Parts: sequence; structure tokens; C-alpha cells
Amino acid sequence: FDPIRNEDPMEIRVSKPWIRGLWELVRRVAEKRGLPRPDEIRLHAQTVAHVFEEDDGRKVLVVGGLALASFSRKGLAGVIAHELGHFHAGDTHLLRISAKWLRLMGTLDWRFAMDRLSIFNLFAWVLRGYNYLFRAAWFANSRAAEFDADEHEIEHVGPEQSASTSI
Repeated sequence: FDPIRNEDPMEIRVSKPWIRGLWELVRRVAEKRGLPRPDEIRLHAQTVAHVFEEDDGRKVLVVGGLALASFSRKGLAGVIAHELGHFHAGDTHLLRISAKWLRLMGTLDWRFAMDRLSIFNLFAWVLRGYNYLFRAAWFANSRAAEFDADEHEIEHVGPEQSASTSI
């Protein structure tokens, strides 16, 4: 039940005027694809790009310095379309809610697996079965949301550009 830390030491908060061009590109991609816009854009030292929602519901797009430096404008637009597609699919909100439960269920599952006597505990069997079903449903939903985001990227920049930036 520990809170999930929102601070990432590799994340860089930059004022809007400093990344005006990136904000403009995100706005154009969002308008063209009919996708929700982020409330904040941050830079990152390691990731290519990712999105998340904060506890207060603010949508955050994080773009990596490597993506900014090495991708063409079209490639970067495709990555942005993909990430904004995650907001559209709603999996960023679900991720915040389910992450705590995934951690809790994983910890309980591990503890029952380590206890030899839990093989005789009906509650442990039920809980471990529920954990398995919860994870299967979560991963299936996550996969569907990833395919939805990929579709936004492909429709925005084409299959060749999407394939080269997705790798």
C-alpha cells in the first residue's frame, strides 16, 4: 500500500517557451488525429517517449532527448501520435489505478509461493487464482491499448515510418 513515487530523476521539467516547437508539433498531431492533448510535456534523458496520468488527472507526455535529436520531424510526429493514442485508449488512467493492485497481488502471490504450507490453504489458492486472472485481463487490455496506439501512429505517418521508429 506504499504510494507510487511520481518523481523520476531522469525527467526534466522545461518551461513551455523553451520547447515551443515541440508543443506546436504535439498540438498539430492531436488536432489531425483527434486525440487528447497533454497538460504538460517533459523531457527525459533515457526513454524515447511515454505518457502517464498524475494522481490529479493531469496528462503528461514525456519525450526523450534521443528521440528529439535523432528522429526526423515525421518520425517524431508518429511517436507522438502513438503516445497520445494511449490517452485516447484510456490505459494511462487504468495504469495508475491498477499498478498498486498489481504490486499488492504480486507480493501476496510471492509470499504464498514461498510458504510451503500455503498449498493446504484454500484462501491462498483462491487469491493466487484471482491474481492470475487479474494479470491475464490486465495484459490483454494493455496489449489492445498498445495496438490502438500503434494504429494511430501508422495512420499518421505510414507503415514504413512507423516501423522504423517503433524499433
